[in-house]
Amino acid sequence: MDLIISITLFSICISSFFINKKYLFSMIICMWIWYLVQFVAITPLDPKYIIILYGICFVPSIIVSIRSNNRFYGYFSAFFKFLMLLICFIFIVMSSLVMSYYHVYGQFGETQLLGVLQTNVNESLEGLKIFVGLRFFVYFILFCTLINIPGILSRFSRIKCSNLNNLKLSVRFAMSLLSVVYVAYVCLHQDFDQKNMMVRLVKSYFKTYKRSFEIVEQRKSIQVPDYVLRSVAENKTIILVVGESVTRNHMGAYGYFRDTTPWLNQQVEEGKALLFENAFSSHALTALTVPLILSESGQKHFDDIPTLPSVINILSKFNFNTYWFSNQGQLQGALYLFPLLNESKFKYFSTVQYLNRSKKYDFELIDHIRKNVDFSKSNFVVVHLMGSHFHYKYRYPKDFTPNLQDIEIGFYGIHKPDKIDKIDSYDKSIAYTDYFLESLSKTFKDDDNVAIVYVSDHGESVVGNFQHDYSKEMNTDIFSIPFFVWTSNGFINNFKSDLNILMKYVGNYFTNDRTNDIIKYLSGIDVKLSDVFYSSYEDVYILHGKKKLQDITTGVIKDNVERIRSHFDSLCISGKTNTLKKIMIAEESGFDGVEIDLMYDELSENLLVADQHKNSGLALNIYLNQMKNWNYKRLLLRINNISHDNYARVLAILNNLNVNYNIIDKTLLLLPLDKTMSSMGNWNLLRNFDIYNKGDDKNCIYLLNREEIDIDFNKFISGGKFVYFLDDLNIIKKTNMMMGSNTFDFVVYKVVTDGEL
Repeated sequence: MDLIISITLFSICISSFFINKKYLFSMIICMWIWYLVQFVAITPLDPKYIIILYGICFVPSIIVSIRSNNRFYGYFSAFFKFLMLLICFIFIVMSSLVMSYYHVYGQFGETQLLGVLQTNVNESLEGLKIFVGLRFFVYFILFCTLINIPGILSRFSRIKCSNLNNLKLSVRFAMSLLSVVYVAYVCLHQDFDQKNMMVRLVKSYFKTYKRSFEIVEQRKSIQVPDYVLRSVAENKTIILVVGESVTRNHMGAYGYFRDTTPWLNQQVEEGKALLFENAFSSHALTALTVPLILSESGQKHFDDIPTLPSVINILSKFNFNTYWFSNQGQLQGALYLFPLLNESKFKYFSTVQYLNRSKKYDFELIDHIRKNVDFSKSNFVVVHLMGSHFHYKYRYPKDFTPNLQDIEIGFYGIHKPDKIDKIDSYDKSIAYTDYFLESLSKTFKDDDNVAIVYVSDHGESVVGNFQHDYSKEMNTDIFSIPFFVWTSNGFINNFKSDLNILMKYVGNYFTNDRTNDIIKYLSGIDVKLSDVFYSSYEDVYILHGKKKLQDITTGVIKDNVERIRSHFDSLCISGKTNTLKKIMIAEESGFDGVEIDLMYDELSENLLVADQHKNSGLALNIYLNQMKNWNYKRLLLRINNISHDNYARVLAILNNLNVNYNIIDKTLLLLPLDKTMSSMGNWNLLRNFDIYNKGDDKNCIYLLNREEIDIDFNKFISGGKFVYFLDDLNIIKKTNMMMGSNTFDFVVYKVVTDGEL
């Protein structure tokens, strides 16, 4: 960008022969605005570039323009005035867009620019809505006002510069020459591309565009190795459906608390779909994941993609007809994706035929698949969806109304209405993909040999603030993706043994760069599945091998939980787990249980999840139902408003819940009562350590305050246990180790999440 500005300033110096000085002043202010925006919201710049640029830019601003009646001069003057106004307008718009982004998402860097450059036109147009809003117009008006200051001042100024023509000509010539020197300096400076992210990436994009077509030609000579066939079928169809920005943590089939996937739920229950529980994306950008889904390279060898076979040309060798149906563009700017998709014999791109802001819904691909694919033959079909790409509300028709329960505070916590609307539209987009898959499964006969492999390119952090921008936050939802295999009855009957072997790995860890191996396996090529899946969480890499699962948010929490377990030799439960989203986080992060705040509601005569300030709107049984498949060990229920008047009704509710969920042996009740009220039937109470005679009852479990952590417990108890609330991991280093064995029943560790309740 410095190079562009340098050439612009060179033109300004030349144009100073023809235009009024106020335009020069406006241009100077415009450059100042752009550089300040870069410094604050984009990337720090090398100071010497700014100093040189401002030095060159400031001196011409004092030059007084020539006045002439020559017609030729008049045309040039008008042209340069228009040119400078246009340049100012472009830079002001850019500055306003970047500052709008900065106020919502933080700095605009390499990851964000790469996401813009390596996408189709429609997605880019939609992406502008992230930037354009009230903040954009505020900045635009502010910046326009600033650059118009010279014009405003010139109307009121009575000061006129003397007409020193010879001096002016000399100065203009010197400044123009200096501009040429500066442009040459910038062009020849070896570190320039490395110091300016904007220039580097824009320059890289055009190289990438050219290189992608070169790779297309290069891949025509790739030799596909001789694979061993395990089974052969002349009429087998494998359909790879690539979802867009879908996290499994918003799918009902994966335990999400809204039923966003009714069809998939049914298919899993009927045994027609294998649902893989621990699938993760290899990266967080489409252009960096989809090529790996297709290629043999693996994520650690991403740059080897041009020289290695893809599953498309592998299956072509075995006489599979290959198809590519896409509701996205051809993505020529995606270095490796375009050459791979180009290997398909038949290609259809809806965003080429219909350039209308991505309003062609995924469902419209169904008709093209039905018309072009002959399911009586062997086929490999790739279906690339728009799925749940932001903006989510554009991914489904307005009349699409899935049966989703209304969003309560207890789902995600306290958020602004626009965030809740965004979450709701995201869930509807997933429900629409479920509807698409159901329709796709009906495009062929059930006795045909058809397998559908569904995998998302990456996830999406909807409750968080950064969608799939991993550079801002390594949110678990960005990398946690759905992966399942659906098979027709014909496929199940003919290849049941293959599916039974694959079923053994549904609980193992998987990254989507190995999807091509699953496709090869289903097509009949011999694949060693034990090399495709991972048995250990610690073995899984992401971001092309640069990070591991331990680096995402739940991975960090999981490591902290292990530290606590190891130090205190006890269980670790999640504190203030008052939203269903946090229940999911606690389970995925490896906690042994949860603490939940409750209040008895007189109106509904039920126990509602609520702290002392905000009601979740949900009853305790909904939380317990969310936890029914989780083998947790402890449940701490803090009932805030229990009293002598209502404790009998509270006890009755707890007993009824125990009948349905069998929780009594796992549960401790923390009540705001003194020791005169010590009976809650067979339910275990958590007693206050100060009140109950310093732990004289070895059968009790006591609440320990933070300031009491350094005492020698052996002076007070001979078998009783304690619960400790840990709010600072650093306290682990300070704790007195004179605790004795198994002193703590469990330690409560609170994880802060968005929309805390």
